[in-house]
Amino acid sequence: NCTAEPDEADVEELKRLTRRLPLCNYETLKHLMLHLNRVTWFHESNLMCPSNLSTVVAPSLVWQPSTSADHTAAIIDAQHANKTIQCFITHAF
Repeated sequence: NCTAEPDEADVEELKRLTRRLPLCNYETLKHLMLHLNRVTWFHESNLMCPSNLSTVVAPSLVWQPSTSADHTAAIIDAQHANKTIQCFITHAF
């Protein structure tokens, strides 16, 4: 879904949390999200809306080692990671 919007409280919480990152990490995240946001400007021709971009990028940015054979938990974690990165892309700071 390329039109899903997070609620304002979630956006503010993500902004608050990113301010706690070390400056180097914050700047890297900021520039990457600004770039990905610009990619979405051309979504009609490149088909890369925030949802599609987050599906591609999130696994590289947000991951944790698997601690069990429960693949359901991994799928749920991936869905949360995708939504979080989608929010970062949509509301690039």
